[in-house]
Amino acid sequence: MYGNKRAHILGPAIASCGEVALFYPMDTIVKRCISYQDHIILKQASWRHQRDHVLRIALRDAKDAPVYRQLISLYNGLYFGLLYKITQRVYKFGGQPFVSKLLHEYFENRNGGGNTSARRIMLDALAGAMIGFGEIVLVPIDVLKIKAQTNPQALHEITRSWSNTVRTIPQLYRGASWTVLRNVPGSLTLFGVSCFTQQCVLRVPNTRKSTFYELFLSSVAGSIASIVISSPFDVIKTRVQNRSLHSPQTGATVIRNIITNEGFAAFYRGILPKICTIGPKVVFSFTVAQYLINYFGG
Repeated sequence: MYGNKRAHILGPAIASCGEVALFYPMDTIVKRCISYQDHIILKQASWRHQRDHVLRIALRDAKDAPVYRQLISLYNGLYFGLLYKITQRVYKFGGQPFVSKLLHEYFENRNGGGNTSARRIMLDALAGAMIGFGEIVLVPIDVLKIKAQTNPQALHEITRSWSNTVRTIPQLYRGASWTVLRNVPGSLTLFGVSCFTQQCVLRVPNTRKSTFYELFLSSVAGSIASIVISSPFDVIKTRVQNRSLHSPQTGATVIRNIITNEGFAAFYRGILPKICTIGPKVVFSFTVAQYLINYFGG
């Protein structure tokens, strides 16, 4: 129906809009939990006290507001969220197949041989890692989104004027190295495990003709593995990026503070909530994007 290039743009774009609409509130809650620099689970606290403590972290000033106000508060930074998510998903899910195809053609011409399952998995994973590295260009938008979710005052400092926003662009790349350290293994694992699941578990002969169910199962496996692998880097990245521009912290300082004050377990803080909240949105967008790419691409 559509040209192949258009399919690789349209599919991820539609998927990302649906992802933001459904999962942005959960993403805000997770980011706020990661940014909270004290114990979320209180020792010897009553159930009611613990519940109020968690709600205060998640909803902040809207904790005692009406339900609709609480929901609206979880969509802080929606404009940045849409801008980041659409560009990121189109780049990632639309671009990875092109990179993977180029790698396959290069190694086939160079080394010959059949297009084995092992080669497909390795090259899909390598293409994912390369795409993950390139996501560094989107760091400023991601930083603005995170600040809107977790530190609105810091966002106001940046966006109070266009001239000030332009001047602070270099500072918005704070934490870029940690973004790379999170994205490269995360993307490698996402695409590698997804391809492995299709090739070796589901035995799909042609991934371009995978059913929605097959895409869903492979996305589940890839997203869970990706979240587990990238979780420590995500914690560091979020804490570096949500700081005010006037009181920055390096990644090394964040790591030292976490180990000293919270222990090593803090690097995997909220891993189960992450899998339960971030996992579904990655599964949703990855599955829908791949399905629509195949559909629009004929």
